[in-house]
Amino acid sequence: MNWKIFWTFLVYHWYYHAALIATWLIPRSRKIWVVGGSKGLRFADNARHFALQAKRTWPNQKIVWISPSTEVRAQAICAGIPSHHPISLLGIWYCLRASWHIFDTSIKDISEFTGIGAKWLNLWHGVPLKSLDNMKPWPSNNRINRIHNWWYRKDSQYHKKYLTHPTPPHFDYLSEIFDLPRGNIITSNLPRNQQIISSHYPDLSTSELQLRQELAQSKRTVIGYFPTWRDTGMDRFLGAVGINDINALNALLKEHDAILVTKWHSCSYQEYKHRGMSRTAAEIDATLTQSPHIMTLPFQCDLNTILDCCDILISDYSGVMIDYLLLDRPIIQIPYDLDEYRIFTGLLPDYELLSASIGPMTKSFSQLLQQLEQYLLNNGDWQREYKASHEKIKHYYFATIECTVTLEKTLQPV
Repeated sequence: MNWKIFWTFLVYHWYYHAALIATWLIPRSRKIWVVGGSKGLRFADNARHFALQAKRTWPNQKIVWISPSTEVRAQAICAGIPSHHPISLLGIWYCLRASWHIFDTSIKDISEFTGIGAKWLNLWHGVPLKSLDNMKPWPSNNRINRIHNWWYRKDSQYHKKYLTHPTPPHFDYLSEIFDLPRGNIITSNLPRNQQIISSHYPDLSTSELQLRQELAQSKRTVIGYFPTWRDTGMDRFLGAVGINDINALNALLKEHDAILVTKWHSCSYQEYKHRGMSRTAAEIDATLTQSPHIMTLPFQCDLNTILDCCDILISDYSGVMIDYLLLDRPIIQIPYDLDEYRIFTGLLPDYELLSASIGPMTKSFSQLLQQLEQYLLNNGDWQREYKASHEKIKHYYFATIECTVTLEKTLQPV
């Protein structure tokens, strides 16, 4: 017998039964919501921006950030949101009392145990271009599984799960992936995009303000490169094959007084412990630190707080391209591993629509440099060629630009 697996199994079910008893005894309160995100490792993305917007919009609502990280809790408190550890006495109390558990990855962002019986709102973390089929729930109709789901209240929890998403054509697919009723998908923009739409950034941290100021004061053209994660973990920087490519990029940036800002997808960081964690990012970062015209952003950086600082975006299959549509600025594509990515991860059908109209397609590092130089020499070409198609595809992905307004009916704040 594998005793480690046995004890893990025993502890899991002990916690689950203790939580079941507690949720039977402790009533939920409409006045309390708990929020968390990114496995509790970051105060960032949709969960963070929802919490800050909700605090301003519904001041009578008690909003509590839940995270096991001391640093993350300190960031939330500094932003004016009370924060507690998920297994502290106050953390457990607020989680058991909260009517809503609100997160941007999974219920484990907060606690899968104290969330039993509460309503769940999944803000997710972007509009997907890649396939999410690996997240599909395992179908099982055997008797033991049905008893298990009944005992742990999973059948009743099915109708208490909600998801926000801005793109109605995705709803049927997401209903299947997230195992929730289609009617429980709420048409809403991503909370992190509200600051882009309003051009108003009221809740930035000191470090975020300093970074924005540094980019603005440099007076240089700012190019953003924010690639997606890869199942294989084999990232290549813009498809570069060696140091000579990076040197050529640096020379081009220097010639045109530009800077390239980059950040690997959060799932690619070692801190996140995510499937497909990058095996090459550390090596690439070591090279980039020697590059005077390339700036790498840390794991904790909340990307959408600086996205509007970028004059042009370079990306592959990342949903950041869809967020960036809201800024009406040029996008260059570099899906350098397209054939491999289709096999190992897969792409949604509307990727073809997007890739054909969002911006020039480059499939090698040399093609990318040529296209980037063309933009730096005459960015007016983009206005003539892609601006109209950007408007069309923006309306496809964003049925609404509202966030808290569209959520109010479902959340029913006090």
